[in-house]
Amino acid sequence: MCFFGHRFFKTEMFFVGFLAMLAVSLPLFELGTQLSNEDVIVTGILLGVLSGMIWILVWVCLGIPVVSLLLTGGVLGYLFASLIFFTPFGSLDSLRNGVSYSMVFMSIILFLTAFLLPLNKLLSIAATSLVGSYSFTVSIDQFTRGSLSYIVLNSIRHGYNHFVEAFVYTPFQTNEIVLSVVWGILSISGAVFQVYRERNRPPFPPPPYRTWRTYVQATRELENSSDEESHDQEREPLIQSRLPAFLYGATVDAVTGERLLDGMAQNH
Repeated sequence: MCFFGHRFFKTEMFFVGFLAMLAVSLPLFELGTQLSNEDVIVTGILLGVLSGMIWILVWVCLGIPVVSLLLTGGVLGYLFASLIFFTPFGSLDSLRNGVSYSMVFMSIILFLTAFLLPLNKLLSIAATSLVGSYSFTVSIDQFTRGSLSYIVLNSIRHGYNHFVEAFVYTPFQTNEIVLSVVWGILSISGAVFQVYRERNRPPFPPPPYRTWRTYVQATRELENSSDEESHDQEREPLIQSRLPAFLYGATVDAVTGERLLDGMAQNH
């Protein structure tokens, strides 16, 4: 995803649809249901898979990059806002109120999405490189017992009633510094690689539905034109016959209509 996310655009659509639904469904099911933590996670994953498939269908049927990249911009903005609130900025007393926290958080998401949406190809490359490299880094962070996973977990947990006014101060030690450097290197290298790879290609792949519809229309037009040509052509006789010379004074080819010299009459 970090190096080939924009190239495999439908995979990107599934990825952002899955992440967006997972980030939204976990707080909602935690607050609105009596399910256990394991059930909430499993339900969120299932809904994420369904959301990813639906978002692929949006691209397949509509084929409008701006519409399909709305969710991509939201996922990128969510990660960027979570990263900002993971810094000392998120520890301000003015942000301990749930309403203030939500308003500032959503403002960051909307601003980043609106800013990058006109640059839709750049938005797609930036989102896949940054989010893809973060996913890879967090998978390593789980084994090293680091704190990079709390960048997103803190934002998700602020949707819970018992976590609204809580701020978690996580340690930032050697392993976090190393993983942060790895994350930055992967993000930059992935973005540069994708920009270089896609420099001479179309901004987005052709929508599958429109491609299929164009193919069907072209096939129908080709069949109709071939039928018209077959009707216009005359059937040639099996035996080439000639009209007698005494009717026209010369031999006339019955097929071509050309007037030929009556060589046989002259010889006789």
